Amino acid sequence: MDLQSRPRPQAGFFDRLLAIVGLAAFVVAGLLALRARAHAAEAREAVLAVEQDKRRSEERIRAAGAPAGEAERLAHRVALNAEAPVPRVLAELTRLMPEDVRLRSLSVRYADEVSLVAQVEAKGASAWDVFLDRLAASPHFARITPGPETRDGELRSSLRMVFRPEAP
Repeated sequence: MDLQSRPRPQAGFFDRLLAIVGLAAFVVAGLLALRARAHAAEAREAVLAVEQDKRRSEERIRAAGAPAGEAERLAHRVALNAEAPVPRVLAELTRLMPEDVRLRSLSVRYADEVSLVAQVEAKGASAWDVFLDRLAASPHFARITPGPETRDGELRSSLRMVFRPEAP
């Protein structure tokens, strides 16, 4: 009995090309998975380093002989600074600003909460109102208190507010 009576089908050019593309995609996916795994390991190491730094800072505060309440307040300030660094606060604030509003200065104070005093300039009252509405709607800003306004061509005012890193 002759089992080889039918000719074997030959793979065409496009079949070979498709197989090569599939193999290349598989290799690239594997390399990307390895890279992602390495980045995840680096991120875990960075988190561990930050946690160790925090523990060391808390130990130094306790070792310095600060009263327990004071040490807790200092630890809270350090934690607030880590949760709401100035670049993050600034980014959240400027994200809410319309084009015709600009920030002239920003003062950030870390205590029991993150307190802000901002000097703001707007080209018109409508842009100022839009900015205030956006601030009021934002979950990151609370207790917004506008200061006195000057309207010499442009509207200038100060704002006092509290930044909440973790929006409710």
